[in-house]
Amino acid sequence: MQYNSILIPLVLLSLAFPSALWAQKNKLLVCLGEEETQIHKRKINGPIYKLNQHFINELAGINDVPLKDEFYQEICKKKILSPSVNLLYHLLLQGKSIFKIPSRSTKNVGLRQFKIALLGNLQRSVPHIMFNYLSSLQALAPTPDCLFKHVPNLAYYLERYKYLESGSQSGNLINDKEKIKELFAGLKKLDSILLKCKRTAIRERKKRSGG
Repeated sequence: MQYNSILIPLVLLSLAFPSALWAQKNKLLVCLGEEETQIHKRKINGPIYKLNQHFINELAGINDVPLKDEFYQEICKKKILSPSVNLLYHLLLQGKSIFKIPSRSTKNVGLRQFKIALLGNLQRSVPHIMFNYLSSLQALAPTPDCLFKHVPNLAYYLERYKYLESGSQSGNLINDKEKIKELFAGLKKLDSILLKCKRTAIRERKKRSGG
């Protein structure tokens, strides 16, 4: 089963999923809705599905705050990682600056402040989103040490986060942007890593059974 290479065709999502109905004016939500369609078609219910649904729910309240054009291209048009994973990556690196925040000259000041507050909440939740996603990936691995061996910094983040989960310091763990880049460079190879580990696990079982 492919977890990274979810290629997104252009489809009429408004006929397929309710989430597309309120996403029509927001290209990011349309993009995530298209990903949702492919996830359902492929009957995927693992980490990528959870991440996709989390972002769709989070962004529903700010569906009129679009992505900056350059980040839309990076998130929705790059096909090595899925849109949801690309979104997580750029939120970790750039935070809420990937969005076109309403200008100070907007007539509805209260609405602008409300949208900024929602974006702030999203940014603060990103470390937790990241660690939940990484934990779900680890559960996919055929052996406990598989991803730790092959995905740079995965162990670093998971081991440290569990001690900080109940506090507010989890945000400090994502300050090292180079570590994040290395982590996601490894995640680009996730499918091949899982396949390699599966084959290794099968060989080890055969050795133990004398086969």
